[in-house]
Amino acid sequence: MNIYNLDVNRAIDWVEKRHEELEKEFVEKHDRLPKFGEPLDSQVERYVEDLAKWVWANARWSFECSRYFGTEGMEIMEKTKWVKSVPKLKA
Repeated sequence: MNIYNLDVNRAIDWVEKRHEELEKEFVEKHDRLPKFGEPLDSQVERYVEDLAKWVWANARWSFECSRYFGTEGMEIMEKTKWVKSVPKLKA
């Protein structure tokens, strides 16, 4: 918000657009992985798939632990999809 001087709604829109861009780029690059022959092709494919899984696991962890959303993380992720706004802490 601060970097681009955006309000909350525009910042969320920016994040959504950026996420879509990065996801598209990842898929496009995945589809163009070079071929080296087996067994290396299978190993590269598994590595790249595991990278994608790691991103999802990291996001899920953010909701499962209490660090960011307290005890409401799983409810937010699986049901409401609604995150309460909290005031910015002063340094």
